[in-house]
Amino acid sequence: MRKRKNVIKISLILLGIILATSSKECKENPQMHSLKLMKQDISYTESTNKLRNPDRGFYHQAIIRGTPKGFDYSEVENAIEELQKSDRTLIHLRIDISKLSGRANGKRDLNLSNADKSDINDAFDLIRQNKLKAIVRISYDYDGDIHKEPDTLEMILEHIKQFKPIFETNKDVITVVEAGFIGMWGEMHGSDYTNQEDVSTVIKEVLHAVPSSIMVNVRTLDMYMNLFGTAPISKKLAYNGKDESRLGIFNDGYLGSETDLGTYQNREEALKFLEAHAKYTIFGGETATPDNPYNDIENVQEEMFRTHTTYLNYEWNPEITQMKWENTIYNGKNSEYKGQTAQKYIEDHLGYRFVLKESKISQSVAQGKKVLVSISIENTGFGNVVNEKKVQLVLKKGIQSYTIDTNINVRKWDSNRTATECIKVAIPDNIKEGEWKLYLKIVDKENEQYTIQFANEGVWNAFVNANYIGKFEVVKIQEKEK
Repeated sequence: MRKRKNVIKISLILLGIILATSSKECKENPQMHSLKLMKQDISYTESTNKLRNPDRGFYHQAIIRGTPKGFDYSEVENAIEELQKSDRTLIHLRIDISKLSGRANGKRDLNLSNADKSDINDAFDLIRQNKLKAIVRISYDYDGDIHKEPDTLEMILEHIKQFKPIFETNKDVITVVEAGFIGMWGEMHGSDYTNQEDVSTVIKEVLHAVPSSIMVNVRTLDMYMNLFGTAPISKKLAYNGKDESRLGIFNDGYLGSETDLGTYQNREEALKFLEAHAKYTIFGGETATPDNPYNDIENVQEEMFRTHTTYLNYEWNPEITQMKWENTIYNGKNSEYKGQTAQKYIEDHLGYRFVLKESKISQSVAQGKKVLVSISIENTGFGNVVNEKKVQLVLKKGIQSYTIDTNINVRKWDSNRTATECIKVAIPDNIKEGEWKLYLKIVDKENEQYTIQFANEGVWNAFVNANYIGKFEVVKIQEKEK
């Protein structure tokens, strides 16, 4: 198995923790700054560029297929080629474990071998090397056959446990795990095990096997409610690592009928639930039934904000994603996208999409003092950042740079809202005089190779892997104090 490699940039100097205060304090402080905050010369309108941001967007699918000798992940290589061509970042990794079931192999139930684990880890490593992320679903069937599952629920639970170290090893490349394991295509319906009791047992075992930092999605709202009640997760309980805060929905009947092919019992009540719940969990799936008004752009452009839709299968249903939406023009509220195809608007706004709306920085600061930064960020995407990120400031002058950790929490940059952050940055006594450029860098907590770009023209710096937010002047402390 190839050794897992996280790409982590090492800063030249770490200045320490900075203070991120509330927006109401984001104003000139005469004791700290002798010159006012200056609005930076940056384009503050949303661009229509496709961004290679992690954990969101259209996905392409690939099945890792179990064989007598291990697992064949050649489909992963093919999917990566398609993702590179289309400039997308999500792969739906479907792991077919039918070979472990006696009912499917015609002999007896088996455990994952060391060779199996090595092949599966290699597939994840290939995804990592190409800077992609994975939605993971494990199932005994990807052919619509209900007769492949083991004879006992105990064996299914044992197989789930065997994936625990694999999930842990590869948590840096996993966007979300779809509970799967039972039912046709792992969609948790259509088998002897899709009764309420067995479904709940499987979900709890998957939650235990998957690291607490990763969300788990189930097929219907009822599956969540049977375990944790009818109330959506609250802001107070969000991200606390407990099971109820980690359970979202994957809707593989999305926009397919009034009930989304049985996903909901009452559509309006379900949408109200998801408006709250999917702010803090990941919602996505597959579209269905082309000829109905629910997947018309007039409905989609409203409903996807309500459900905070983060990911969708590009390859299913192609009559919707590749035909209907491609041949429909968007004419909604977002003026920058008027005249674009519905497909373009939807793809760009799946999940989060951050637009820098204003950036103000102290015009100058003396060595050893503090510079004040005020930024406003609009999230024009349907959803929010759910997986934890780390936010840093990068100060750069020529080849010199300083990287500073902040306590900014981008999970609070809500969809369809504008957030303001105020940051006080301590400047070293020995920092060189002159003009310094300032960048905001948003990276995955688990793997810093995954970075987030703003949807503004001219702000992304690929060398720094960060977003330009402006500049300021450093002057000698003696001159400043005169």
